[in-house]
Amino acid sequence: MATALTTQEGIAQMLKCPLCLKTFKKPKFLPCGHTYCATCLQLHINQVTRAETIHTSFCCPVCTANIVPKDDKVDSSQWIESFPLNSMLASLLEITMEKKGRQYCNTCLKRNRQRRAICYCEDCSRSMCDTCSEYHEDLSGTG
Repeated sequence: MATALTTQEGIAQMLKCPLCLKTFKKPKFLPCGHTYCATCLQLHINQVTRAETIHTSFCCPVCTANIVPKDDKVDSSQWIESFPLNSMLASLLEITMEKKGRQYCNTCLKRNRQRRAICYCEDCSRSMCDTCSEYHEDLSGTG
């Protein structure tokens, strides 16, 4: 018998990227309504456009809707910038992190800097600001 998710479990599921299955980092909103981590979406765009010679659109990984960037004349590596941040999810992530006591970047706090965390790495159990998150992704090879 299936059981209903608790509110907390339901919210936790809503905060996970459908590509990496981890908590969203910089959630980007597509016109079809689906949201992905900025890095995950860029990786998807890179994979899809690599095989084509002319890049004017790509398909949403979940619903396969044809997604045309606002400026399809720029290189596909720049398309991610044309999609807005999902501000509702970003706010929910911020509230969730604050409730868990993760509102400041752990790395910056060690250096006596107080920068607001924008994401949490479940693998490392660390909250990170925008800058530290980018370095972390580069070092760990995660998205």
